[in-house]
Amino acid sequence: PNLEQNLKISRSTRRPSARALSNLRCSANLKEGPSSSASSGDEVEMREGSFVVDGYRAFYVAAVPAKRKEGMDPLVLVHGLGSNSAHFSKNAQALAQATGTAVYSVDLLGFGRSVKPGNIGYNAPLWEYQLTEMIQSVIKEDKVFLAGHGIGAYICMLTAADNAKKVRGLCMLGPLGRLGVLNPTGLDIPFLRLDFVAKQLGGQLFSKYQTPEAIRKLLQEQYVDASKVDSELVSALAAPWQDAQAKIKGSEVFTGIFKSGEDRMWEQLISVDKVGFCGPLLAFWGKGDSVADPSEASVLKDLQPKAEVVMVEAGHYPHHEQPQIVNDRIARWMQTIVEEDEDFPVPRIPRYKKLELTLKNIW
Repeated sequence: PNLEQNLKISRSTRRPSARALSNLRCSANLKEGPSSSASSGDEVEMREGSFVVDGYRAFYVAAVPAKRKEGMDPLVLVHGLGSNSAHFSKNAQALAQATGTAVYSVDLLGFGRSVKPGNIGYNAPLWEYQLTEMIQSVIKEDKVFLAGHGIGAYICMLTAADNAKKVRGLCMLGPLGRLGVLNPTGLDIPFLRLDFVAKQLGGQLFSKYQTPEAIRKLLQEQYVDASKVDSELVSALAAPWQDAQAKIKGSEVFTGIFKSGEDRMWEQLISVDKVGFCGPLLAFWGKGDSVADPSEASVLKDLQPKAEVVMVEAGHYPHHEQPQIVNDRIARWMQTIVEEDEDFPVPRIPRYKKLELTLKNIW
């Protein structure tokens, strides 16, 4: 059965566009799917849902345990560049079972089954805004755990830094955006933002994701164990790009990656007590990661010495290549945080000190 709910979207201080939609409402459509039984006898129900952000519909999958564990906050999973919620197929249901809480996997705007609008800026502020609206309008809990992969980890960092009171813990998988830049070079090079250059590079990058054959080749290069790149995953990642209109929109999405400018560096997003998010951190790096440099784990430890770093025998996708290791570690980490229930500093930075940076990124 389909369940229609109208949920109000509260106004955000960081809008991704100049459009003022004063009475915007969010329609969250939930579609129940088949539940599966775990060894303990507890059931996890898989649901599909969507919500509207500034007129654009975004898709998500929710794994909801039949028996919810009291006090355990929901977990939101955010995919990386060129991917979608399907890349957490080995994680969402297992984590819901292990933690006793709902686990949401979202498709960022421009990816998966979420719409791919034209003429908008595909950048970090847009996706942070989407994630924040999902937390406020769909999940509606006091606190959440966030876990992101690649640029999804960076989006989670931004969201945690700007909503520190709402985030119980932050988990990062092969995180990117060290210098606040999302394009594959990791550097803010003005020449790359020129329209004709960005379109050329965006089209070339999109070509690596738009067919099943291209996706399989790319993933096999980024996994240590190429056999873990199965046909089911490849089909799920390729499906959203297969109609003609999606191919056009896909090129625009990847062009936006190159046109997006510099955002905040890690130092401005996570720390012990000065700026950004100061709460519990868990990070995974694949020892054979050719995309996210494993040596940057030391940077994270310097910024927050209590951060837990786990090195995994995997490539850029440790959560898919070694799901049991990653799932078990995340579940234990979440459980410990909830049991200890320790407070952490929430920076009180006057808004005017961030105004210039915020306006730069939005406009």
